Amino acid sequence: MKSIAPLKFYLFLIALFATGLYSCYKCHKARHYGQQQETRKYLPRLNNGSYFVYRNTADTTDVDTLYVVQNSDTFAFHFAEKQCDGDYFERQNTALVFAKDRDTVTSTINSGTAEDDYAMHGSYKASTLFSYYSVDPAGNILTTTADALKKLPTYSIAGNTYNDVISVTTPVYTIGKQLVVYYAAGIGIIQYDTYDEENAVVTGTYQLVSYSIK
Repeated sequence: MKSIAPLKFYLFLIALFATGLYSCYKCHKARHYGQQQETRKYLPRLNNGSYFVYRNTADTTDVDTLYVVQNSDTFAFHFAEKQCDGDYFERQNTALVFAKDRDTVTSTINSGTAEDDYAMHGSYKASTLFSYYSVDPAGNILTTTADALKKLPTYSIAGNTYNDVISVTTPVYTIGKQLVVYYAAGIGIIQYDTYDEENAVVTGTYQLVSYSIK
């Protein structure tokens, strides 16, 4: 049997060393945190084409449809950190648009080792809507204050009854008001408030009439 030529042998050793060095350097930290079960429960993933129809409780002719137009998953890093440093989180962004005036809403979930942080922010007819809360690894929903979270076995609105509902109250310090958003398991937002910061008023309450999740 022929022997390996010295040059080829040395190149083989270099390649073997480089592979071993890369294996030692590779990040052994968890690369996929995954969202907490309690996060996915009230904030299911919404694919493009999903939609929600909401109606103003004070004006039944004010009905609009909120469509999901984009859903993306990315890594987000703190400062100059990289994935192997562990100081990063996975981000799920969902972009939604109202049919009438093309007002936009963005939902973001940041998943890390400590907790899932959720925030929703958008506009509708020159008013603002938003909500946020966190979920720790034990499945506890964390809000601004202990009494800001309520769990409801059922909740009936617009002729429909939803099971396993939570309400999250968020203070708007600039107008001295409390906004309430209701989330139903397996669906997401079924009721929300909007506010006008300039005039310091809550401008409306909107309830889910129908929906389609894809």
